[in-house]
Amino acid sequence: MTDRLNDANNGSGFSAHDIISALWRERFLISSSATVFALLGVVWTFSVQAPRYQSTANLVVQTSSQAISSDIERVVSGISTDEVSINTEISIITSRALLGSLVDELNLQSDPEFNSEIRNKNVFKKVRDWIEDKTSERSLANPLSNSEVSRNNVIASIGDAISVRNPRNTYIFELSATSLDPEKAKVIVNTLSDLYVKRQIDVKFDATESAVEWLAERVSELEEDLKVQETELDLALQNSEVTTEEEREFFAARLGDMRSRLGDAEEEFMRIQNLINEAYEIPPSSLREQAEFWDDAVLNGLFPRVQESENAKIEFQTRVTSLIKDYQGELSRREAQKNSLSSAVDEMSEKFLDQSQKFSDLQQRQREFESTRVLYESFLTRLKEASVQRGVQQADSQILSYGTIGDRVSPRRKLVVALSAFIGAAIGAFYALTMQLIYSGFRSSGELEAWSGKPVIGEIPMTSFGQRSELLKYIKDNPTSHLAETIRDIKSRISLSSSGVPPKVQMYTSCLPGEGKTTASFLIAAQYASTGSRVALLDCDMRRRTLQEYFGGRDTVASLDLMQCEGKCEEFREVAHYDSSTGINFLSFSSNKISPVDQISSENFSKMIDCLRSEYDYIIIDTPPALLVSESHLIASHADAVFISVRWNSTKKSEVREVMKKFAHVDDIIGGTILNMVVDRKMEKYGYGYGRAYGYY
Repeated sequence: MTDRLNDANNGSGFSAHDIISALWRERFLISSSATVFALLGVVWTFSVQAPRYQSTANLVVQTSSQAISSDIERVVSGISTDEVSINTEISIITSRALLGSLVDELNLQSDPEFNSEIRNKNVFKKVRDWIEDKTSERSLANPLSNSEVSRNNVIASIGDAISVRNPRNTYIFELSATSLDPEKAKVIVNTLSDLYVKRQIDVKFDATESAVEWLAERVSELEEDLKVQETELDLALQNSEVTTEEEREFFAARLGDMRSRLGDAEEEFMRIQNLINEAYEIPPSSLREQAEFWDDAVLNGLFPRVQESENAKIEFQTRVTSLIKDYQGELSRREAQKNSLSSAVDEMSEKFLDQSQKFSDLQQRQREFESTRVLYESFLTRLKEASVQRGVQQADSQILSYGTIGDRVSPRRKLVVALSAFIGAAIGAFYALTMQLIYSGFRSSGELEAWSGKPVIGEIPMTSFGQRSELLKYIKDNPTSHLAETIRDIKSRISLSSSGVPPKVQMYTSCLPGEGKTTASFLIAAQYASTGSRVALLDCDMRRRTLQEYFGGRDTVASLDLMQCEGKCEEFREVAHYDSSTGINFLSFSSNKISPVDQISSENFSKMIDCLRSEYDYIIIDTPPALLVSESHLIASHADAVFISVRWNSTKKSEVREVMKKFAHVDDIIGGTILNMVVDRKMEKYGYGYGRAYGYY
């Protein structure tokens, strides 16, 4: 049984069918809500909301290239066409500065439409404004003057009435102004367009004036610098022997020639010195080596005779000494020449370095002078151009078309009415879905059967009688009524659900009080009795004993005290009250100080059930609500079938689940459920039932 309860629980989600059904059931509420809101929209658009008119003017932007010019055209060039520049211009149009000029130009502080302080107010608005003025942070801190506060408020108000749009892929600005007066809307948008164009011209004029002043200062400064640099350059030319690159190169060539001559002199000096040194290294006695070394004609002529004549030998030595002295004299002359050239080279090198430095300084001064001269001429040219631009500036935007008499833009009556109707329908639908979402009861037999996993043996309609005893009279007087047919149908279903053999001991209970179990048990017992069956009806709801009201009222029927009797069948027969109008044998139990649980648990209660089984065809037991007390759980062990009364659209699903869990200790004891106290009219509204069709028969 627990598994079936879980299966029923898993299949009870908030499905699309539930949503559609909920909306269909409340279709009249939804349509009524939509109608009411639509009517409110009509009243608001035609009576409450004042019409507003809008006028639009078109401006085109003069474009410019992205490259930054190096001349004065930067001052008067057009607006860049990138998105940032376009958005910047839109912000300028709606800026407080431009809107303030508009307010001053049209004296909008005197217009009640934009100045709330001079607008007619009722008492409540005046009190609210006074409280806001006294409690606002601005008034508590350092308050502005009243006129300045008023002007700021008007600027904010006119800002709300102004809109600027840049159509995609165009250089067009669409300026729109909204007002209660169509003529005023036109004047506002046209004045704002003129002020924006005028502002561009003023900005360019101011930029030109600033450029002229700055350029004039720079030209004056450069002129002074140019004079100073020219004087310094002339002085440098006078002090420098090398004034051109050619002169410097000639000087360098002379220095190179002298260094070359010095090198040759040093080389010849070393050659002679080495020759003398080698001559001294030859032994005096080695006349042959000396003759070969000097390779002198005189020595070569004397050498063959030196072995034969002493005079020849002396002449030979004298000639060698003479040659050495000649070379030593040449060495002295070469050394003097080398030293002279070295001093001259050093002096010329120092002079060359000095002249080179002066020449570099001269070149630097010439470059600085030329640079200053070019800059001076450039700024002077710009100054002349800027001076010419005075008074000839043009705006970066031009007005393509001025605004015309404003067209009505609000309220958009059709849209407001349609939107109001939609909101009304949405509210109605939200209410319907909310009710469906928080709803936890049962509205049809199919829903109850799917949830509980047990068959629904009948749907008992709601009855309203002043006294319970009138119920039986109604059924007898109206045997074909919906209620009578329902009770007969329940009796038949109980028989069919038990394979043709209806359960002898039937227990009827509910989740909570007021769910129709007592009425159901009485009507079913009366139905069995009307077919000639012997029926015993037990009122085991000992705390309330409501069932007695069907037999003349409380305390008019004898009660059995199970704790005092001996448990014999004769005692039960004597206490049983036979009702001749229904044919029911009714047993009521004493509600003494003994707990009803103790009475139900007693052995006498079991004996009583056994005795009644032997003497009656059917035993109908009315028990207390199963969720409140435990008697019904004890009585279920003596019954053949338990039937649970579920109040239509009231008993919660969780309550039914808990009751069925409480009877899970007895296998297959639950014979079914009864959907009780059904309101046919409302049930048809939810799309179930056909109770009113019984009126046809």
